[in-house]
Amino acid sequence: MLIHRILDRLVVAQQLSTTHLRSISTAVLSLGLLASASIASSAEIAVEWDPVQDDRVAFYEVHWGTESGTYQQSLSSTSTSATLSGLAEGQTLYIAARACAEGGTTCSDFSNELSATTTATLTATLTEPTAEFTVATTSGAAPLAVSFSNASTGTIEGYSWDFGDGATSQEASPTHVYAQPGTYSPTLRVTGPAGSASATLANAISVGYAAPVAGFTESATSGLAPLTVTFSNTSEGAVDACEWDFGDGSTATGCDAAKTFSRVGTFSVTLTVQGPGGTDILSKANLITSAALPPVAAFTSGERTGEAPLTLSFVSTSAGDISGYHWDFGDGSTSSEVNPTHTYTMVGSYDVSLAVSGPGGSDTALQVDYVEVAAAGLPIEVGEVAVDDRWQRVDFETPFTDPVVVAKPASSNGWDPTTVRIDGIDENGFWIRLQEWDYLDGAHTEETVSYIAMERGRHQLPSGAWIEADDVNIDAAQKVYTHRLNAPFATVPVMVAGVASDNDTNAVTARLGNITQTSFDLGLQEQQSSKHEHGLERVAYVAWEPSMGTIDGLEFEVAQASQAVTEEVASIAFAKVYASAPQVLADMQTLNSSDPANLRWTYKDAASIDLAVVEEQSRNSQMRHGEERVGYILLHDTAQ
Repeated sequence: MLIHRILDRLVVAQQLSTTHLRSISTAVLSLGLLASASIASSAEIAVEWDPVQDDRVAFYEVHWGTESGTYQQSLSSTSTSATLSGLAEGQTLYIAARACAEGGTTCSDFSNELSATTTATLTATLTEPTAEFTVATTSGAAPLAVSFSNASTGTIEGYSWDFGDGATSQEASPTHVYAQPGTYSPTLRVTGPAGSASATLANAISVGYAAPVAGFTESATSGLAPLTVTFSNTSEGAVDACEWDFGDGSTATGCDAAKTFSRVGTFSVTLTVQGPGGTDILSKANLITSAALPPVAAFTSGERTGEAPLTLSFVSTSAGDISGYHWDFGDGSTSSEVNPTHTYTMVGSYDVSLAVSGPGGSDTALQVDYVEVAAAGLPIEVGEVAVDDRWQRVDFETPFTDPVVVAKPASSNGWDPTTVRIDGIDENGFWIRLQEWDYLDGAHTEETVSYIAMERGRHQLPSGAWIEADDVNIDAAQKVYTHRLNAPFATVPVMVAGVASDNDTNAVTARLGNITQTSFDLGLQEQQSSKHEHGLERVAYVAWEPSMGTIDGLEFEVAQASQAVTEEVASIAFAKVYASAPQVLADMQTLNSSDPANLRWTYKDAASIDLAVVEEQSRNSQMRHGEERVGYILLHDTAQ
């Protein structure tokens, strides 16, 4: 109720005291709320004033209206208060009071005017609240946002939500985010003037795990093999197990991994993660590049120097990833083996190189003058022996493995035609004697004969010249046989040949002819009066390319005589004068005259040798012989 006090005194005519309005109050009388919620109501204003201290005052009048100074209604009161009833709500009224004498014919002036506005106060019928709500989402992966919609009824003044995970809210219709997986029962409690109520949706919210999101980082993406890379798991979400595929056929478990890529190549890496929310796969294509270590060529060998033929074993000590090897031995020979063996047959110094290649590139190692091939100590022995018609043993100074022996020509101390026979050759020596032709008595004085013994095979001198020492087996069924040399010579060699067996007791000599770089003719000759049915004999030969030099302290000179030789003694001059008379082996290189004959020497010194062709005389006494080309092998020991 609004109370207004009139502070100004009312002045009453005929000297009545002025009335003061003390207060005015307004109120609405409740008529009750109907079910339809429409209400009928009226407003009232209570007015109070101060009493007028005048005995003539019998009562008071209160006047009011909707305009100031104009009053449409009034009421009388014998007390100093009054209530204005039946007023419209929300109406502004202007009010004034005055004091009146008995009969109301005499009244004071109006008091000061006050205004007041009526207000409405509704009093409704209150109902008890009922709690009810709905949820927009009932399941999903964490974090799960759920919107709650209030559906409660009744008179409600407050809301209290419990979302079941420890969180609360006082909003009418809140939204809540469930961060952790689980099953939750949200509750709403509402309160109002008529009471309170609550509602719970048991196990209404089911929050599951989110599917994991695979992720990882790597410590390196490229490098030289073997390349070690550490992989760190950065997957999001709940992860129970991890599996790695490194793209090279290998796998691993565990969410962090370390992998060594030993092979060269580019590899894709895949991580598979599993958790309560599902599985996810992350594959990084061509992630890791493992490059090959560039190869570094290097090599060695045990021995690097020696006499020809020199066989060396080469060993690659190269490093890196190598798929190919190419050796160049410096003598025109190559190899693709890793660790080859090579034989140097020529004297000289050789550069050796090894080129290696692989996925990481290539490299070459060159070593200049790496191999030194010296001339082999020539497996040779020369000497002179005094020999007659009796067999005698000649022992080698150094044993041979498989010696070839030739001895000729004999000197001319006894002029009877004779041949030199050799037999019983072994590693330690041989047997030798003179054999006169069968028509003679067989007894022959002592002669001097030079011999040469060499290991069977081909031998190369420091100068590059070649020597071949070998033998063949022939008989006298044909005049000559053609034989091929074991390997071609660069120039036509000088040859000496002699019978090196004693299978047939008849006197016999070996004759050479038609010597070329690749072959020669060879025949056995008995005396002319025989039937030429000599049995199979072993004939030894030495073929030596024309050359001159020194090896192992032994001077040598090999050449064809510049002039032809017949039965007349011819002096063959050496290329130089030696310190002493050398050993000389000589033989006819042609078969121009087919009469059986041998060379004989008559004189020898440091500068020359005298030679003649001596025929046998079993059929006639003439000894004339056609011109023959003669070759000689001169050997001089510098120590003598």
